[in-house]
Amino acid sequence: MDNNIITIILAVLTLFGNCGWLVSHAKYRQEVRRIKANAEREELDLSTEFVKQFRSQIYNPLADELKMLRAAIATIKDCPRYPNCPVSKTMQQYNETNKGCAGDFSCQKNCTTSNS
Repeated sequence: MDNNIITIILAVLTLFGNCGWLVSHAKYRQEVRRIKANAEREELDLSTEFVKQFRSQIYNPLADELKMLRAAIATIKDCPRYPNCPVSKTMQQYNETNKGCAGDFSCQKNCTTSNS
């Protein structure tokens, strides 16, 4: 009879001991989820910061220069030296050499003609 009581007491103690493990395991999983969420948030913040810096340091200055270049190119026909304008001739040569590329920088024709 004493053995049965001891067995029952041990079974109850083991059951409560395992409940503690289940609680700590649930806390562990919750902590892992929290850490993952923080890491994802930090990654998103870094990505956003990178895009902001790219726009301010690279994209916006290049866009401004491109606008100025387009404005300058648009005024070539008003140049008094238009028939002999070196910029106009260079642009015509480029357009004739790169027909079919349509501004595609991956075009092989563009690469081969610029190196020769």
